[in-house]
Parts: sequence; structure tokens; C-alpha cells
Amino acid sequence: MIIYDSKIARLLQGRMNPYDYVTLPIVTLTALPYGEKGIWEEMEMSIHRRQYAECFLASLLPSLLLGWQVCWGLAALPLFTYYILYWAERLAVGHSAFDYEAEKESEEVSYFVVRRRFAWWKWFWKKKLPAIDRSWFC
Repeated sequence: MIIYDSKIARLLQGRMNPYDYVTLPIVTLTALPYGEKGIWEEMEMSIHRRQYAECFLASLLPSLLLGWQVCWGLAALPLFTYYILYWAERLAVGHSAFDYEAEKESEEVSYFVVRRRFAWWKWFWKKKLPAIDRSWFC
């Protein structure tokens, strides 16, 4: 977490008390009620963490090279690549390949053993996703 405190930030937030601060989150936190998180939710969050790491690492080298040559602001791009891809697809197509993969494979306990890198890519920007088979869940 980055704590940013300046007079301009407090003025924009409408808080001129010097003891207030503005936080800029770098890590996404998911809050669930106590006892609500089961094995499937934990697996789904693990899949999302793996997807975030893949997007981060894939964009790290190009953004650092461009940041070094063109603009240092591009060096922060790897932190937001996952969210940019997620919301761009969500706004354009109406669903997300990241969510689809996490929901589809959350029941598979040994999924990380057989998972390939960038497994979400085969569903990325597809107009229609196949249905998830939950016939055993009745």
C-alpha cells in the first residue's frame, strides 16, 4: 500500500485534516465473511493469482525497455496489465476469460499440475464461451 499525503490530495478529497491520508492500493484484497471461503473459492483465487503473475511477467520486459527509452510512466504498466485486459474484454465482449477459466477449473484440485501457461488465452475475446458442466453438483 502506498500512502500518499499532500495538500492537493487532501483538497481533492475534501479533507484538509493533516492526519488524514489517501491510500492507493497495489494489491487486490478479497473480503469474504468468516468461514465462507471454501476449497473452491481458494482454488479460484489461486487461479486468479497465477493469471495476474502471468500478465505481470509477460509485460515486464517490454514495459521496462519502453520505459527506459521512451517514458518512465510505462514502467508501471506491468502492475495494471491484468486489470487493463480484464476490463477491456469485459467492456467489449461482456465477459472475462480470466473469470471463465477460474470458475471452470476451480473444482479441479490438481489443475495447477496440468495447467499450461496463458491457459486463459484460448477464451480471450471470444464472443461466446462454452457452458460450464456442473451436472455433478446437484
